[in-house]
Amino acid sequence: LVFPKGRYDLFPQTDPKALGAKGDLFSFSHIDGLTVEGNGSTMLFHGISGLMGFGACKNVTVSNLVVYMETAPYSQGVVDAVEGNHFDVKVDEAFPVTGGEAVGAFMDYDRKTGRYLHHGLDEYYTAESTELLGPQLLRVKLNHEARIKPGAGVLLRHQVYGNNAFSFYKCTDVKVQNVTVYCIPGMAVTGTHCTGIDIDRLEVIPRRGSGRMMSATADAVHFGD
Repeated sequence: LVFPKGRYDLFPQTDPKALGAKGDLFSFSHIDGLTVEGNGSTMLFHGISGLMGFGACKNVTVSNLVVYMETAPYSQGVVDAVEGNHFDVKVDEAFPVTGGEAVGAFMDYDRKTGRYLHHGLDEYYTAESTELLGPQLLRVKLNHEARIKPGAGVLLRHQVYGNNAFSFYKCTDVKVQNVTVYCIPGMAVTGTHCTGIDIDRLEVIPRRGSGRMMSATADAVHFGD
């Protein structure tokens, strides 16, 4: 499967505010001897989905692809106020919010250094709802007393797990070569019940100059069983 070099705009038909797995845009099953050649192409998402899923395939090679998202599956900003079980975030203009966004996880970080705070927060599934109070001012309601501090940088992950760039299940002899994942609402490469996954020149990083703090919203790579 050869993609002539270029940009491929992908439009998953999903609700961008929903939290959870959506499946893969490309699915491959029980194929022996499959090569996916990207020729340096960019797969640009305009919605939430995984990219490629492989089930019970053998001798698979995926090479020379870049994965990016037009709208990040997270928001960044500064904590404006904290009271009781909610906190308000002044969200950066590059991350438009309308209220009602799901928050699967959030963490605080140092805006000056761009690094996560030592002994900082990293909470999963404690946010119950979000509400837009004003332009780019988002209230996050929790199921407990808010512990985050006013003035802290905060990253709200609207998506966390389930929408991977490349998922391999019960596959044998897999090669992933020269692949860059700038942004994906899940993990970059996963392997479950697989034998022999060879990774060469994989980058999972925020795109330089984008101002984004995060690439994959979960693990860069994850292998089990």
